[in-house]
Amino acid sequence: MTTRLKPQHSAVPSGRIFLFVCIMLIAMNLRAPFTAMAPLLEMIEKNLGLDTAAAGIIMAIPLFAFMIFSPFVPQLARRFGLELSLLYTIILIALGIIIRSYGNVTLLYVGTAIVGIGIAAGNVILPSLIKLKFPSKIPLITSSYVLMMGVTAAIYSPLVIPLAQFDNLGWRFASGVFIIIPIIAILLWAPQVRHRSREKVQKPIQHGLSPIWRFRLAWQVTLFFGCNSLLFYAMISWLPAIFNQVGLSPEKSATLHGLLQLASAIPGLILVPIINRTKDQRGIAILVTSLNFIGLLGLILLPAGATFWTIIIGFGSGGGFILALSFIGLRTQSSDKATSLSSMSQTLGYLTAGIGTLALGALADFYDNWQPVLIVCMVLCVTQGTLGLFAGRAVQIKE
Repeated sequence: MTTRLKPQHSAVPSGRIFLFVCIMLIAMNLRAPFTAMAPLLEMIEKNLGLDTAAAGIIMAIPLFAFMIFSPFVPQLARRFGLELSLLYTIILIALGIIIRSYGNVTLLYVGTAIVGIGIAAGNVILPSLIKLKFPSKIPLITSSYVLMMGVTAAIYSPLVIPLAQFDNLGWRFASGVFIIIPIIAILLWAPQVRHRSREKVQKPIQHGLSPIWRFRLAWQVTLFFGCNSLLFYAMISWLPAIFNQVGLSPEKSATLHGLLQLASAIPGLILVPIINRTKDQRGIAILVTSLNFIGLLGLILLPAGATFWTIIIGFGSGGGFILALSFIGLRTQSSDKATSLSSMSQTLGYLTAGIGTLALGALADFYDNWQPVLIVCMVLCVTQGTLGLFAGRAVQIKE
């Protein structure tokens, strides 16, 4: 069952400025500690004696951590409250950074997994906190924190190589630098635990193991999220290799890797007023998926324009991510339902991204060419656009 939904209008209340700043600070921890490891992979291979496949697992572990841990986050949020759960989330990210940066291969994998678990929890809980604290500003706050995630990642990606090369400090130092942001976030967020919202996050009426899985709209949102996640993380993981194939230098590829993440953060500035003023979001879904399709086609037909196509793909995948996260709040009627839908979409979405990213790498190895991967991703864009026609309707899951 669904209910009709009217568009939302209004701005962030001035009394919530500090909470807004804290949310932005937390968001800074939810991408960069993961994605900025990609430029360090070659250095890690040489230092630890890993082959390419073993080093590539570093990028896959967080995605599978997102998938495995996300289903348990709603129960933890109900038990401890959103504020305390977020504090634990940041502590986990900080702990994982320390472990992975100052250990052997085993600890590198373990620390990376802990970072992934922390990011998974934050990705599930933060949309629910926004739904609870800013119910009429979901697109604004969502796009703002996605912008912060992208900007932070875009800054770190080009910096990790110079940090590692500085005085021969190595990849461990470059990775360990990330600890600064979670420490600041812990210090500022800890006082919010006094305002725990556990009593406001009621346990849903049980109709089987998970009521949210019964709704067709929930599946439409989840599959839209999954398509976007697979495309984005495939580009994050393999775009440098694609660029190397067309003749770009490693330094140029690393720069474009950061540019992709920066470009993915920009659409929020444009999409927020559009989402607020549209009856539904079907047109936006078609727009962002079309941008991805055009960017991928451009890489195939005119690879010399790699910089331009990278920006286009960044706009499309970033806009799709903002839209997918906005769907979580816009298609539900309570923070509890939002938590459940967030868990469902991110569990299956990141499972798709993890398996799909590895599969695309295997496909490239099989053909010894990245062009088949780009073609598969173009088909994925068409699928995502079709799903957006359903997930973008102005309806909600009925309680």
